[in-house]
Amino acid sequence: MVLKVYGKKSCGSCKKAWTFLNRKKVDYENFDIVSTPPTRSVLEKVVSGKDVRSSLNPKCKIFREKKLGKRTITKTEAIRMMIDDPNLIKRPLFVMGDKYLQGFQEDAVKGLIEN
Repeated sequence: MVLKVYGKKSCGSCKKAWTFLNRKKVDYENFDIVSTPPTRSVLEKVVSGKDVRSSLNPKCKIFREKKLGKRTITKTEAIRMMIDDPNLIKRPLFVMGDKYLQGFQEDAVKGLIEN
């Protein structure tokens, strides 16, 4: 099963993730999160209904403009906004079969690729 990584060249966490994966010689497919964003069905599985905000990128302009850090947001609303502006998706986003991980934490990525 091939690991899919959605990221952005200008993202520091994405750069760290790619360096880590290359160093570990992990076979992965890289996708630009803006030009080739994850599908709605992937986002439906990634975004937790209990903690929607953890799937959002707080550095994104729309996050600040819509004051998403200060108000309640539903999973449906978050996914709609992510589809409209993929920059709002916390990255990198790792997809491996039916396993998903957002953000780069070395131990979490090791757990994803080793299981």
